[in-house]
Amino acid sequence: MKIGVGLDARLGLPFGQLRAAAREAAELGFESVWTPAGGVPDSFHVCAAWSQDTALRTGISVVPAARMWTPLALAAQAATLAQLSAGQFVLGLGTGGYGPGFWASVGLPDRPIAVMREYATEVRGLLADAGAARAGRVPGSVPMTMYIRVCVDDDVAAARRAFGAQVLGYAMGAPGTPPGAGYRGLFGQMGFDAELTELEQRRDRGAALSELVDAAPEEMLGAVGYYGPAAGAPAAFARLSGGLDEAIVRIVTARPGPEPVSHAMAALTPALIRSASAAGS
Repeated sequence: MKIGVGLDARLGLPFGQLRAAAREAAELGFESVWTPAGGVPDSFHVCAAWSQDTALRTGISVVPAARMWTPLALAAQAATLAQLSAGQFVLGLGTGGYGPGFWASVGLPDRPIAVMREYATEVRGLLADAGAARAGRVPGSVPMTMYIRVCVDDDVAAARRAFGAQVLGYAMGAPGTPPGAGYRGLFGQMGFDAELTELEQRRDRGAALSELVDAAPEEMLGAVGYYGPAAGAPAAFARLSGGLDEAIVRIVTARPGPEPVSHAMAALTPALIRSASAAGS
């Protein structure tokens, strides 16, 4: 299993500090560095800088395609980054939202699978899938890669608040969204439908996010990531990453600045995660 690190705009790091964090990740033994699209600094510029600064694979996971890019514009951006990185760039595609209201807002039918199939097919065509054959890769083969969020901090309460806020941002459905749609549907399939329904009802009655995070079930938070001191992080990450081809340490911080990012990366180096995995097997 390959192990990468995920850094994004929510960390609040300016461009130079994001570049420094990637260089540090390379020194710590990470094999790739990822960022989601959206926010500032722009993810394509960030990946271009990372590709120049390090030999790491870089990736955007994911580009909210239907919301932000035409296939032609996205293919041009991705092809440019592929050249800058000597083929070490990975482009992830996503819908950018879900539910009837979202699709209506971007002028597309509420048929996400069909929409994304058409979009991905067009982007692949523009990027010439012949390159896959030259590289000896079976066209259409996709490694199983996943972000696993972590908030490493000795202040467990602060770590839980920061981590929980990000988890609920995905787990709870927006008002009016069908409970089986998108990430909300995935969390429901994991067995947390009743708990999320209660949290959504509390939100709709005016509860603040901090109150909802406090009420979020520990079982749900622990099912998708880790928060707390550094000592427990490698074993938790190793458990959650079982079966993946590549696991990404998606860093969440409870306090601003580059130091918590460095602390999290040092706590979850690939060597420490693999050691914990071997100890648990």
